[in-house]
Amino acid sequence: QERFHELDLRCEALFSERRTVLTPSVSNTIIPRFWLLALKGCGATVDLVHRIDERPLAHLADVRYRRLTAPTTGAPVGFKVEFEFLPNDFFANDVLSQTYHFASGGGGE
Repeated sequence: QERFHELDLRCEALFSERRTVLTPSVSNTIIPRFWLLALKGCGATVDLVHRIDERPLAHLADVRYRRLTAPTTGAPVGFKVEFEFLPNDFFANDVLSQTYHFASGGGGE
């Protein structure tokens, strides 16, 4: 659990730094379709992005990850991924999210 927590803190610091660089206004003027290109260029997600997904994902402004912990022990019990979109014709909501819970409640370790 301690290793997971340390890694989580390091990743969050890095993501915070990247987020300040890639705000929605910047990501769409300097790096158009940044998240679409990142998802298509990542080995873990390249097979998940299909041609039909490309137009909606072109409006993706940010992707955030949040660890979920047990209130009493602080142990990892899952995580939540949030996808923030710029105004578009595909989604009424600005943010779409998905929550995952670990089956064992132990963070997969």
